[in-house]
Amino acid sequence: MAFYNVEAWPTIAGNGVNDVYPVTCLETDYEINRSRPSPLVILLAEEGFGTFTATIVAEENVTGASFFMVATLDEEVPSASGMSRLPRHVKTYMTPLTGEDFTLMAGESVEMTYTFEVQGDWDYSLMGVAAWVSQSGGINHNQDCSYGDMPIKNEVLQSKWCPANNIVATEDMSWDNVKSLYR
Repeated sequence: MAFYNVEAWPTIAGNGVNDVYPVTCLETDYEINRSRPSPLVILLAEEGFGTFTATIVAEENVTGASFFMVATLDEEVPSASGMSRLPRHVKTYMTPLTGEDFTLMAGESVEMTYTFEVQGDWDYSLMGVAAWVSQSGGINHNQDCSYGDMPIKNEVLQSKWCPANNIVATEDMSWDNVKSLYR
């Protein structure tokens, strides 16, 4: 995932569902590409209990992309070293696991609304929602990476996170926030 002046790039590899491991050697790729401007602007807002809307505006044509939205929870989870705090742990996908097909032409905008059901052991006041648009593709610039050229890559064109119990909020995904989604 990468680039377009998004403040975060989760340098991870895995199957996208439950098998994720860090690929820290790709940090260089993130640094090389972080200054690229994003073709999209995302505003993420809570509409009601468990219902969130992403308003997306295209500054350039975006075709063949995918839109994702996930519910996150700040929680402690078992880890190899005991318990680990995951401030934005993905609890459920609001979109399909593979995302929703996404195409938007320059100057156009779209609103995408999704809802998740809060399970009994989830504290809604510790929840939030992350949304992003990504496309297949990307280049690994770091030739010293022991993983070589990753066979499947996705570039994140833009991402946002919004806490629950907040009428309208946008927060750029910081590097630590994005990494916490996959721990």
